Amino acid sequence: MTEKPSIAQIISGIRFSEESQPLEYLIDSGLLYWINREAFHLHGFALVLDSDEAGQVTGFRMVGQGREPMSYAHEAVAAKERYVNEVLTPQYPPRGHIR
Repeated sequence: MTEKPSIAQIISGIRFSEESQPLEYLIDSGLLYWINREAFHLHGFALVLDSDEAGQVTGFRMVGQGREPMSYAHEAVAAKERYVNEVLTPQYPPRGHIR
């Protein structure tokens, strides 16, 4: 079983820039996964990105009733944690303590 990625691991892979980033980067970087798993799902909500037929993100919305916690399927959690540990972390090792 892989260890749950930390916010430092997730953030270490994000491009720091004063320029706006495309919404797709929330998915590619793992940030959307982390935000949902660590913040919104605990309270029964999820941030969802909408896309068109070509796969381009067209917007976002909040879903959920806020009545009970939500969670990803076990397979999705395992796949995302493998991606963070095997792809993001080696490319962008944590830069130390993040405040």
